[in-house]
This record gives sequence, C-alpha cells and structure tokens, in this order.
Amino acid sequence: MKILSIGEKIKKKRKLLGMTLKDLAGNRVTTGQISLIESGKANPSRELLEYLSKRLNTTLEYLLESNENQVIKICKYYENMAFCYLFERNINEVEKYISKMIDILDKYNIPQIKYKIYFLKALCSYHFKNYDDASENLLVANNGFLELSMYDELVKSLLYLSYISIEQENYISALVHLECIVKIIDNYFSKNDLLFFEVYYLISKNYILIGNIYKGEYYLDKSIEILNKIYDPRNSALFFMKQAIEYMEDEDIDNGIKFSEMSRKNFEEFTSLEKRQEVEIGISKYLIDKNNISEGEEYLVRAKSINMLYDFKNLFKTYKNFVELYIKKDNISKAKYYLFNLEELVDFNNLENLLDFCILKYKIHIYEKNYSDAEIVLILAHNFSKDFGEYIRAGDFCLELSKLYFKRGKIEECKSVLQEALIQYEKSDYKLSL
Repeated sequence: MKILSIGEKIKKKRKLLGMTLKDLAGNRVTTGQISLIESGKANPSRELLEYLSKRLNTTLEYLLESNENQVIKICKYYENMAFCYLFERNINEVEKYISKMIDILDKYNIPQIKYKIYFLKALCSYHFKNYDDASENLLVANNGFLELSMYDELVKSLLYLSYISIEQENYISALVHLECIVKIIDNYFSKNDLLFFEVYYLISKNYILIGNIYKGEYYLDKSIEILNKIYDPRNSALFFMKQAIEYMEDEDIDNGIKFSEMSRKNFEEFTSLEKRQEVEIGISKYLIDKNNISEGEEYLVRAKSINMLYDFKNLFKTYKNFVELYIKKDNISKAKYYLFNLEELVDFNNLENLLDFCILKYKIHIYEKNYSDAEIVLILAHNFSKDFGEYIRAGDFCLELSKLYFKRGKIEECKSVLQEALIQYEKSDYKLSL
C-alpha cells in the first residue's frame, strides 16, 4: 500500500474516471500544468486544488490529506485485518499484517501504531498460551495507550490482562484490572454495548470462579441483555472482510477501512456469543454442584442452543454437565444418552477429556450397581493417567478402586491396588498425609 502525494492522488483519480489531461484541465489550466502537478514538479494553489477536486468528483480534504494521516488509515486497515484473522485463528496472516505495520513504523515512527503493534503481538502470544510474553507486551501497550489517551484500546488491553490473571488463578489481580476498566468506562464512554459486554462477562466469570454465584448471575444478566441483540455475526464478518480486501486492492482506503472495521466488529460479536456460552456452562456446573438442579438445567439448555446454532465445537463441557445433571435427577436413561453423545466428542490426546468421560461412566455404573464395569473403567482411567505421566491422578484412581474392592470383599485386590497407589505417588514425590 503506497502513500500518495497530491500529484499522485490527482493522477490516480483521473485514471479511475477515464479522463485525459485535457479533460481534467478544462478551460482553467493547460495540460502541461496538470502534467507537472501529477509528476510532483509543480505545487498547485489551494484555489486550483478546489477546482481539480470538483472535476475529479472528490474532496479537497482527500487531496490535502497528510502522509501521516494516510499512514494511520492504512495501519488501521492492517490492524483490523489482523484482528479478523486472529478471530479466525489464522496466525500466519496475523503476523503478515503485523509485519506490514512494523515496516510502516520504521519509516514514520508514529507512537499510536507502535503500541498497537505491541497489543497485537500480545494477542498472538495469548493465543499460544504464552502468558508471560503476552503480559509483557500488554503492559507496554497499556502505558502507551494511557499516555496517548487511547481509552478504547486501553480497556481492551486491560481485559486481556484480566483474562491472563484468571487463567493463572490470580483472581485478586483480575479484579484490580476489572476495577480499572469500570472506572475508565464510567469516565470516558457513554455507550458501547460490545465493550460493556466484555466487562460484564469477565466480571461474571471472575465471580463464578471465586464462588460468588449471585454477583456472577447479576453481571451475566447484564451481558445477556446486550447479547440478545446479536443476530448471525460470523457470516456477516466474513462477507465484510472479503469486501475490505477488494477495496484495498483497488486502493480505496476509506472503504477498505470501513468494511474491515465492520468485519472486526462482527467477529467480536461472534466471539462474545462464544464467551456467553462459556459463562452459561460455568454457572450451570456451579448450580448442579449445589443441587440447584432446575436452574442449572436452564443454563445448560441455553448453552446447548448457542452451540448448536453457531457450531462452536465445544459441546464436550455442555454434554458433560448434562450427564452430571441427570445423574443427580435420577434420570439415568437421559444421563446415558448424553454420555453416548459425549463419547463421540472425546479427544484421546486430551487427558482431561478422557478422565472426565471415565469418571462419568464410572458414576453411572455405580448408580446401576454394575460393579464389574465400574472396576474396568477405573483401571482404564488409572492407565490413561499413568501413560500421560500424571502419577498423582493414577494413584487417586487406585485409591478409588481399592474402596470398590473393599466394599465387594475383594481384600487381596484391595491390597494390590493400594500398593500400586503408593508406587504412583512415589513417582511424583507426592507426600501422603497420615
């Protein structure tokens, strides 16, 4: 993408309109003067530029736009496209657009571009769960955004720091970031639905994680109120993204930016739906664990509906909670139905998936007093844990198996698996408390 001089803009517009030098000159100037202006060998007066802008069906502001403004616009397009590809999890394309921004920064050294690059780099690191690098880049971006009064970007940067804190179970740090966000929104934003959703969602998730379901539900309701306005954003996002690329290929920067921003907004809304589903699942699990079965089921049904409508590829947690729900409701036929569906979603390279499935299957076998199959499931879970090098969990399954053997009067088998539990704990340097 090229930064255009006044003469280059005039020539570009003239060519797009299919005008000759004579057509543009009219009765006001000579073709030679137009040629000199287009080649940068002559500087037109403001009065002449007003005349040429009308002939070219454009604005004086476009012709007089500074190089810096053009650079900022082009980088805005690159930034928007990087975000779009980030939502599509196409990191190669994200890095390509970051490189384009770096090339421009090397030439023009515009601070706001520099800090946006730090922010985009942080999101790439966050995508790969490299939280140390992500935090380091976010903190640099934060300082720059604050210094330049870029409050929209500052809020988004603080949001990701909150996400990282929650991932690392540092809930106090997360709350500090969230309180900063609330203050910024109160002081500098009158209304921004998507931004409010991000904040409410994160506050809700944080309260759920620390066990404060009431505040979690309060903020979830506020976010759901916003999300109910959302239609089908992903297809719109992809359409706008395609239009943006086509406009930029035609060097129509303004429309390129316009459509890239529309695409980015729709991708953000689509991501918001995915976050809503995660919160619904989290609250359902909390309610089910507290034996609040009916409300837990309502949240699960909503989470399932969102997933089925938008195909988020993360039905595992939803179906897992449905199995737990129906076991507690003594509806084993429905529990088994969801367990059957869950089996098709198990990722055999994911130990958490495998063990969650085994534990649910074990619970159903115990409920049905099918102790032989329950024994087999525990042995499988023990072997999976051992194969993945999770020796403490392997030992825990041995302990559970020993209880089963003891209840069934299989004393020798009970002794044997207790010995195996000790072996597994020793491998992990786990100290048993006596």
